[in-house]
This record gives sequence, structure tokens and C-alpha cells, in this order.
Amino acid sequence: KGAVQLSESLVITSSMTKAEGYTDQGIESVDLVFDDNKGLINVLYQNTPNPFNDQTIVSFKLAKTGKAQILITDVDGKLIQQIDGTYSQGLNSVNLDRISMPGVYYYQLNTEGYTAVKKMIKI
Repeated sequence: KGAVQLSESLVITSSMTKAEGYTDQGIESVDLVFDDNKGLINVLYQNTPNPFNDQTIVSFKLAKTGKAQILITDVDGKLIQQIDGTYSQGLNSVNLDRISMPGVYYYQLNTEGYTAVKKMIKI
């Protein structure tokens, strides 16, 4: 009983069952995002398709135009690819087609004040 921030009280995890949602494009990860800035937040989305064969698309939303970095690493943390750029406010997408070996990879979005990581699978 008492005053509490909702963002400090709720969380979605996969500790009991996998946190996932279902769309026309397949299975998507589920993220709980609290927005104190009236829609102006950075978000990293799950790559599509996932798993992928030749190429996949990583999408992300930026609260404002600015620099962003995408790092692709393997399960050992070895850097596979680094993409640096200046992206516009809103939805942005990057096509990944230089991953040659099948396996599990991680992609990380770094912007000013925001970092997020997701997993992808190359078949």
C-alpha cells in the first residue's frame, strides 16, 4: 500500500512461459514500454523474418533525429558488423545481408541514452 510508479511495478519476462506475441508475420517479442514523453521514445523491434536465410530487416523507432549505432555480434561476443549512421525521427529500417554463417546472433541498438539488444537466428 502506497504510492508507486507503474513502470517500477510491472515487467514482462519469460521466467515461466516465453513472452511472445503472434502477428501475420509470425512470432514477435513482447516488450512493456512506459512512455512519459507522449510517444517520443526509442524502440528496437524484432528483426523480420526471424529466423532468416539470406537477409533480414532490423527496424527501430527514434524519438528524435540523431546518431544511432547497430552492432551485430555472435554468441561469443565477437563483433560481426557495425553500422553507424544518422537516422530520422520515427521508424527506421536497416537491411542485414552480410551475415554468412548460420547460427545465433545478437543485434544491439545504441543511441544517446538508450541501448537495447535482441536475438536473431540465421539458418
